[in-house]
Amino acid sequence: MINIILNVWNVVLIVVGFGLVIVIHELGHFAAARWAGIRCHAFAVGFGPAIVSWRRGLGMRRGSSDAVYRRMLANAGGNPSDLPAVSPTEYRLNFIPFGGYVKMLGQEDIDPSARSDAPDSYQCAKVWKRMIVISAGVIANVILAAILFMVVFSSGIKEPAPIIGYVVDNSPADRAGMLPGDVVTAVNGKAMTFSDLRIAAAMSGKGESITFDINRDGETLTIQVTPEKKNGMPSIGVSPLTSLTITDDVHRASARAELIDLLGKIGLEGTAPGDTIIAVNGVTLPRHDVDGVDTGSLLDLQEVIRASDGAPIVLTIQPHDGGATLTRTLMPIVELQLADVEIGDAKFGADHVLGLMPLMGVFSTDDHAAEQGLRAGDVFVHLGDTHWPGVADGIAQIRAHKNKAIETEVLRDGEVIALTLAVNGKGQVGFNPTAARNTNLLARTPETLLSTGWDGKPLTEVAAHRLLPAPVAGSGIVAINGQATATFVDVVLSLQQATSDAAANGTGADVALDLQLPGVTNIEHRTWSLTAIEVTQLHELQWEIPRLDSTVMGWVEHNVKASGPIEALGMGFHRTKRVVLLTYLTFKRLFEGQLAVEQLRGPVGIAHTGFYFAERGIIWVLFFLAMVSANLAVVNFLPIPIADGGQFLLLCWEGLRGRPAPVAVQNVMMLAGLVLIVGLFLFITFHDVVRLLG
Repeated sequence: MINIILNVWNVVLIVVGFGLVIVIHELGHFAAARWAGIRCHAFAVGFGPAIVSWRRGLGMRRGSSDAVYRRMLANAGGNPSDLPAVSPTEYRLNFIPFGGYVKMLGQEDIDPSARSDAPDSYQCAKVWKRMIVISAGVIANVILAAILFMVVFSSGIKEPAPIIGYVVDNSPADRAGMLPGDVVTAVNGKAMTFSDLRIAAAMSGKGESITFDINRDGETLTIQVTPEKKNGMPSIGVSPLTSLTITDDVHRASARAELIDLLGKIGLEGTAPGDTIIAVNGVTLPRHDVDGVDTGSLLDLQEVIRASDGAPIVLTIQPHDGGATLTRTLMPIVELQLADVEIGDAKFGADHVLGLMPLMGVFSTDDHAAEQGLRAGDVFVHLGDTHWPGVADGIAQIRAHKNKAIETEVLRDGEVIALTLAVNGKGQVGFNPTAARNTNLLARTPETLLSTGWDGKPLTEVAAHRLLPAPVAGSGIVAINGQATATFVDVVLSLQQATSDAAANGTGADVALDLQLPGVTNIEHRTWSLTAIEVTQLHELQWEIPRLDSTVMGWVEHNVKASGPIEALGMGFHRTKRVVLLTYLTFKRLFEGQLAVEQLRGPVGIAHTGFYFAERGIIWVLFFLAMVSANLAVVNFLPIPIADGGQFLLLCWEGLRGRPAPVAVQNVMMLAGLVLIVGLFLFITFHDVVRLLG
């Protein structure tokens, strides 16, 4: 019930906020029209029939007073000056709360022929005054954005600090020499947040380099990085630094419950959002100063885990409420190699070791999957049309059963359990898949594995493809060089032990594998030849705590806050200016082909983003509305006939030629603008919905 109430409140908040941005835009037009002496029939908040209205001389009433006013005007002679006690302008609150409008005499955006020769009509106002009227909506939105940003920066808003946490292999940042832990002090000479860093990369021109000033362990470096297009947007391939504090960016009860469940699966049961890891194995972890905030880094903890050699990791945790510290013991497991597999139009991560693929297991479940009998730790032995599925085959089967039931068998505590699972329209059951390391059973190795680096190219010479005859899916590796292996962890450790001399000498190695095929007792013996590179890759595998990453830990953040009202005003002005310029730059990059149109957001995407901001609190809502207001100002002033910018161009034509453009020309321009806007709206909305549905 609380979730429903919060969701309804967030919807109302975003709808009202977005409507307010549009109302302020129309209020700008209205105020300028009144100043220019143009008669305004109505100023309305919302669309559709009026709930209530107010008109000077008639007062407040239910519904519209328009019919009454028209009768009074007709009886008085038809001229508003004959009815001085009653205003020609009605202020309305309408039923549909999506913005508003101002109705001026003789002005219709989509009907250029709707003219009036009355002295107080839109057409009879001087051209320069009409230019001000047309521009006033945009100006109002810019002013609103500046005011909202000023309020936001007066209160303060937390954003990821400009510290590199992860660098994608072979990405532009990796090739340029960026490293995790680098502190970005300036981008193209200007201090920026991590979000600004991403925007600078996304808005870069083709072949254009970005200059990063880096602080690395007290040393100042300058690095040039040329962004490259990735998923329709230029990027350099970095992510922010993760902290030692459990993320508190969970606002729905369901999301919080899912996080708590995930923490329990990792071994952090009893902890909560906002709790901070302060020590490991009794040794206090290093702290770092980020804009005066004392914070820890997950990089330091991961370094200890990698060097643990599998020994237990004892964490000391400080609860967010200041209570007594907690201790939790985690058991590291040897990491696997990661590759990508393509399933339809999407890529999924697949753990493996030299191409040997574990079966697909269940790391955690949501309520929907749990209600159907699925449990964390289950291992799939049959899924749809596939027996012994790995992650690639398992996800492919589930996606092929959208909106259907899929017959399943899972291995749980040595027992095979049959389940029937319902697959939703997104091709999901409701669990987080994982590589099943608690068995020694093999899945089929996909024909094509892709690197998880920047280019995502197919991996060549996958060692498992040379293991001939290929192991049948469901085969178990029972021994390596005579050493028994009962789990996939045993497999990795035994492979490392069997190739230890080769690793020391930098050579390849032959390894003896004992395989037990499914349903038979006989053991098959294979000799597996590994290259020197593969031996090196095998020994690069270290220890990890799966899912102890940015999934559960928050970013290292700093508080962007003005020291006083004057600085807040300046920050609000500069942020508004930057958003406006970035919006224009976005359209420029679209025309250059640097940015894919699919990256734009329409009403559905904006609303979805707005709900996310609404969950984070009122300051984030104001930040979101400031961005929307600044963007609306830009979009409205584009030279599209149906927009304010197009109207302004027509006024420029009229001012230069001394007469308006022919109505036929205006009609063609309006129709072209309408087709362009509607077409773009449908295209963007389609992609918004696709993104929303996964």
